[in-house]
Amino acid sequence: MKPIINYKILNSTSLKIILIVMMLLGHIYQMFSNVPALFSILTRAGLPIIMLVTAESFHYTHNKYKYILRLGIASVVMAIGSIALMGIIPNSTLFLYNSAFTLFFITTIYMLCVDKVKEGKIYIALIIAIIPIITAIPAALFVNNQFIHDRICLLIPSIFTLMDGGYFMVVLGVLFYIFRKHRYIQVIILLIFASFSSPFFVSPYAPFMALAAIPILMYNGEKGHGFKYLFYTFYPLHIWILYIIATLLSKGILQ
Repeated sequence: MKPIINYKILNSTSLKIILIVMMLLGHIYQMFSNVPALFSILTRAGLPIIMLVTAESFHYTHNKYKYILRLGIASVVMAIGSIALMGIIPNSTLFLYNSAFTLFFITTIYMLCVDKVKEGKIYIALIIAIIPIITAIPAALFVNNQFIHDRICLLIPSIFTLMDGGYFMVVLGVLFYIFRKHRYIQVIILLIFASFSSPFFVSPYAPFMALAAIPILMYNGEKGHGFKYLFYTFYPLHIWILYIIATLLSKGILQ
């Protein structure tokens, strides 16, 4: 018997558009003072959506190794751009630690581990699993030099250098991938994570990630138009533009 109202009206493209709006509002909250807390709350709700989209994209990609490599390259390119921008236009109150690409890169590595375990290749899964741990070594060598340490953390993705609860979101993303055919289980996992999220995030609004349950339940599993490279361009550009505006405002150049 079909439901009277079809509430599953969101495809993957719809989720990406919702996510882009949430991210924009959240980064406005990050960059500027006197911004309503609602902006940060919406960002927290966007985090599980982004992990669901990552799980879906990884499942449907034609070449998972190329997909992981593309995310890794995007992470490094964005890091180089952010470091260069902070050097050209310094701002003592803002550090561009943002790199969702790093989060996606690490998460998809562990999604690949899940695939290898399913294939019975346990040893390969273990080798892959330690890669994001080994890549933390360069940053650890400069832990007493904050300037170098922070920039190495940006340039070399690792499980220990993810910011603001990143590794917490990695686990959520992997669980979303494991249970991608079971939407209600995904929502239950999300609600459990939201209940225990506060210690893992800088923001006090972390539990509001539970709001993502609504669009997740409305997701119909379809791809939509795709807009494959929309996120790859919008994400770094909007952060860099907001940083420039915030910095110029702080220096009194923009009024």
